[in-house]
Amino acid sequence: MIDLFAQYERALIRSRTTAAMAVKRSKGERVGGIPFGYCMHNDGVTLLPHETEQETIQKIANLRNSGMTLKAITEKLNSDGIPSRGSRWYVTSVVNVLQKFKSQNTRCSM
Repeated sequence: MIDLFAQYERALIRSRTTAAMAVKRSKGERVGGIPFGYCMHNDGVTLLPHETEQETIQKIANLRNSGMTLKAITEKLNSDGIPSRGSRWYVTSVVNVLQKFKSQNTRCSM
């Protein structure tokens, strides 16, 4: 019986969240986080390129295209003190940056 109430509550939360996100989208507001390489304009809607992070993205892509492994790229970024959005770089964060770069720009081998 308790499971049924929990399931019902999850459905309510999902429904409210979906509705709130739809309202934000209809108002032209951003839904979701700010991707690495960008910062939010003062208008709260427009994404602007973040110069330092854009350089980091290009560096990651260049290292990968030169044949460096994802683990080696991660270690290099951390040893060079290149800042990430979190505490340090992880292979998964490098993969995410490369996937976004690949979908937006030129060829980059994964």
